[in-house]
Parts: sequence; structure tokens; C-alpha cells
Amino acid sequence: MAGRAARKRIFDADDAASIPITRERRNAVPADMAQRRQCVHTRGTRSLDFLRIFSSNPMRINVGSINNVKVQAVREAIRDYDFLSSATVSGIDVRSEISEQPKSLEETIQGARNRARNAFQNCDYSFGLECGLMQVPTTKTGYMNVCACVIYDSQNYHLGLSSAFEYPPEVTRLVFEEGLDINQASYKNGLTKNPKVGSAEGAIGILTHGRLPRKEYIKQAIMMALIH
Repeated sequence: MAGRAARKRIFDADDAASIPITRERRNAVPADMAQRRQCVHTRGTRSLDFLRIFSSNPMRINVGSINNVKVQAVREAIRDYDFLSSATVSGIDVRSEISEQPKSLEETIQGARNRARNAFQNCDYSFGLECGLMQVPTTKTGYMNVCACVIYDSQNYHLGLSSAFEYPPEVTRLVFEEGLDINQASYKNGLTKNPKVGSAEGAIGILTHGRLPRKEYIKQAIMMALIH
């Protein structure tokens, strides 16, 4: 805890805003997150102190889910971001505080926010991931699926969304008329023989014939959230 407190003092230094960032690193780090890591570029004692503290207290990221697909999606997505790539990623079993099957964009985003907030426990960042249905005009069923990612840093929420796709009409009907979630509806409809397909390739993986498994689909939302 002492090391973590010391690190926070370094980030809050009055002269932090004047520390230059290389072009390569600025491209790799989201704009408003970059300031928290600027001290790595300082010279002399402060830089050495930062590196010593950072190495003894590696960055921690919590994911508000114990679904391995979601946790692995975060682990893989952050590899391309310089200041996140060495972070320890852990899944935390938290409540989304919404329905088991979100049926609107607002509810889906709220679920992701709740997961991120509830997973913020002894970490630097927390990620909330939620997939749900949203109304889209001119589609066959009136609804499409979207994944929302919310990153929380104890002060701000950073939102990103994936691309959207439409389930077969019978799957959507089962969700609305029989109150099933997508896993249950996909299984009952015969789309999959796996009743927990959401913890595997996902319905998106089946519908795209393996071209876009759920993990890769979730990574879209994560990367969009990291733009901030």
C-alpha cells in the first residue's frame, strides 16, 4: 500500500504536465490516460524512483466477470498498449445490477458501467463488459446485439462499443416472448449444442462460421474504449 501511495504522489506532481511524451508513446496511450504515465519519461532520480515503484507494484486491472472469454479478451487487447501490456489482469465476480439479458443500449451500457465500478477493488483500472440487444430500424427482427466496454479509473468512465449483428429471428423471439437469455435461446433454437456458448465461441462465432469468435468481438469494444 505504501508503494501504491508513493506512486500516486508521483503522478500528482505539479510539474507532471510539462513532461514530454515521445510521438510513439503518445500514439500508443489514450490521451487522458497518458498523463498518469508521463513520469516514466522523466530524467534522474524521479524516473528511477518511478521505475522501482512500478516494478515492485505492477499495474493491476480487474475485469468485472469470471467469464474466461471476457478476461482473455482484456489480456489480449492490452498487449498492444505500451503502458498496459505488463499489467496483471484478474476476473472478479461482480453483479451487473441489470437483467440477465439486456434489451436496450441504455441497459447494456449501464450493466458495463456497474461491472466496472463494482470491480474496482485494489486495482489501477477496472473493465466492465456487457453484451445486449438494442433496437435498430429496418432490421429483420428490430434488434441487434452490441458489446459495451467501460473502463473505470476511480474518477472517469471510458466507453467503447463493438460492431453490431442480428440474431436469427427465432432466437430473438425466444428472448422476448419466453424470457430466455441468448445462451438459452441459442440452445433451445438448436443454433448450438453448448448451453454455455457465451463462455466459448459465442453465437457470433457460430453465425460467422468461426470468422469472428466472441473473444475477438469483445476486443472491438475494448479497443474503442481505450481510444479515450
